Amino acid sequence: MKRLILSLFLIAPLMGLAQESQIDSLTNKITYTEVVKTPGTKVQLFDKAMEWLATSFKLVNDVVQIKDKEAGKIVASLLVYSCEEGRVYANIIILIKDDKFKYTITDLVFNGKGNFRSWQFEADPAKANITKRGVRNIKDNAFLRVQNLIQSLKSKMSSPNSVSEF
Repeated sequence: MKRLILSLFLIAPLMGLAQESQIDSLTNKITYTEVVKTPGTKVQLFDKAMEWLATSFKLVNDVVQIKDKEAGKIVASLLVYSCEEGRVYANIIILIKDDKFKYTITDLVFNGKGNFRSWQFEADPAKANITKRGVRNIKDNAFLRVQNLIQSLKSKMSSPNSVSEF
């Protein structure tokens, strides 16, 4: 009985981490998605999402591929993580309606530098010329960065609307 309880305590945190990202059953890609309810009109939330992109990424015009305020849709390609071996990119889709928004982050890909080959996160990176430990390190850091981006997006979207005095 003690072993069972100890096992549950050891496995429970891992189960929580596994739920952070999931493999989409249709695309078979690692996907982070959530519908978040937050007060604001579609226009207000759209402006907040664009402001989040502008403050989170240096070259927002290079990042944003679609920004349709009327439809409430933003599509962007993000630099998620950078290291000596290369960079990790992901796509984000933000759909916005009155009082809620949905984000979907997917298509994580590692673009290798020099002798390091590129690979998608769902694929086996055996031919990437990176050790298993190196791959795990890149994935762990990228996943942590994605989680931080999600938290900052949710924080920005739920912040009160500011009215400028100028």
